[in-house]
Amino acid sequence: MADGLLIAQVMLISVLITSTRHNDKMANRIRELETANGDHQLKISEMLGTIGKEKHIQKKIAEIIHNYNHEFRQVILSILEDTPATGTPVDHNRTRKEFFEYTLSQIKEIFDILTGDSCSACVKYLDNDYVSTIARDHVSSRSRGEADANPRLKKYKYSENTAFGRIMKEGYRYFLSNNLHAMGDDYVNVNQKWQKLYNATLVQPIRYLRDGGVGGVDGEAEVIGFICVDNMKGNFEEPIAIDILAAFSDPMYHMMYTITKAPATVRGKSDPSGASVAHT
Repeated sequence: MADGLLIAQVMLISVLITSTRHNDKMANRIRELETANGDHQLKISEMLGTIGKEKHIQKKIAEIIHNYNHEFRQVILSILEDTPATGTPVDHNRTRKEFFEYTLSQIKEIFDILTGDSCSACVKYLDNDYVSTIARDHVSSRSRGEADANPRLKKYKYSENTAFGRIMKEGYRYFLSNNLHAMGDDYVNVNQKWQKLYNATLVQPIRYLRDGGVGGVDGEAEVIGFICVDNMKGNFEEPIAIDILAAFSDPMYHMMYTITKAPATVRGKSDPSGASVAHT
């Protein structure tokens, strides 16, 4: 089982590199992620065999990751080709939005399994110290419509959320709490109704480590967003939960990079976020 998951995970590296062969600058960025991403895959492969889950659950997680790798390859190729073999121009923003929603739905499914509770997942975009939500998984995009419609939550400073603030200001590699209520006043959230939605959360930065940094050590981090997973019961177990989410954040950086750094022909020419924006 562990070998099967390792193969599925390591595919991320080769997919990232070969899919970007037409864009040298983007390919170089992805190559620099290779070592860190490979470390995540090895950790996941080793730890899934020790988390005490039934073999059919481990197999299910491996299948989810394998399918995700395939989808990621197809999305990258479609973004890099303005007019694919079909002859129809690519709608980059729609492609990215669908990819984000697909990714988040896969993350939700994995963490539903690992935590034994119904989870919600979203991806945040960080722009000049302000946070907004690009997309949610398919389930919570409907259930959290009230928060999405709140003008106060459309864009806010990262300092108004403890998880984002600790990552950005205190150098946390991730933020995890299985009991936010127990943090009392130490936990701040701009959404005053967060208690009705969740009591536990795991937040992973979407980032690029400069100067050869690996795993948050000896490298300056350029954070361009966050992946967030939350639920009511918690059970986010270290280190497996962190490494699984990190395995998704590395390719997510590449997708966010096409929004913020790549030439306009790759980004698309409409909404700079690359997607219709929802918010928490």
